[in-house]
Amino acid sequence: MEKRGKGRPGFCVTSPNGLYSPPCKVACEGDSECPGEEKGCQYACSCQCTPPSREKSGHCPPPLTKKLTSPALCGTLCSEDEGCPGQEKCCQTTCGHACKAPLEEKPGKCPRRQRAKQSPEEEERCFDTCLQDQQCPGDAKCCFSGCAMSCVNAQQDVSTETNLQ
Repeated sequence: MEKRGKGRPGFCVTSPNGLYSPPCKVACEGDSECPGEEKGCQYACSCQCTPPSREKSGHCPPPLTKKLTSPALCGTLCSEDEGCPGQEKCCQTTCGHACKAPLEEKPGKCPRRQRAKQSPEEEERCFDTCLQDQQCPGDAKCCFSGCAMSCVNAQQDVSTETNLQ
């Protein structure tokens, strides 16, 4: 899911360090603030200059549990996202790796949260319980909770005008 960094080639990775949520600080305002080819990428409550990823945004669907026997059913075989057309990603399948349409992000926005000040004991209990929306039940989204990434109810986009008199 690319939240920032659309100016330069490459993609922002979902998380620079796997499950780690970086500290809340603003290190950049976008690609133009970053040196060289680095991209300004938004992670939880911070923006950081990071090397671009050649991985396309979105998440791979889970592989089928039944092995496909026909190579024609496998789709275009690949070794990385750049080898796939359009928005498709190179995903693990029962055939090896093949180009697949990425999973869609759930509608709505994550509530804006500031990193909570925590004691060392509380910090030890602060860990991500999700990495992508599809890991959350129903309409819940995987969002920064103030401590880590977790499933929360999304805020719906409200674009209707109200007339205050």
